[in-house]
Amino acid sequence: MPPKSPGRPKGIPNRLTMTVKRAIEAAFDGVGGIEAFTEWARANPGDFYKLWAKLLPIDLRASVSHSGSITIVVETGVPRAPDSAMVEAA
Repeated sequence: MPPKSPGRPKGIPNRLTMTVKRAIEAAFDGVGGIEAFTEWARANPGDFYKLWAKLLPIDLRASVSHSGSITIVVETGVPRAPDSAMVEAA
């Protein structure tokens, strides 16, 4: 029996995945890019936010050993109003 192939090295994307991502990006540009996507998002806010929510991290776990206050900042690229009250971690 021939030796088993090590497969694709870690961190190297699948060729088909890369091709599909490029095709989707070209189609996105072909239908108007960010400007058209923004128009669609305004016309379909429910669908837009469902899509946006899928791109957010699902789970965040951290173990912190620190005395004093900690500020956690999650940047999504979407501007929002400041929180009325900050939650402090102990």
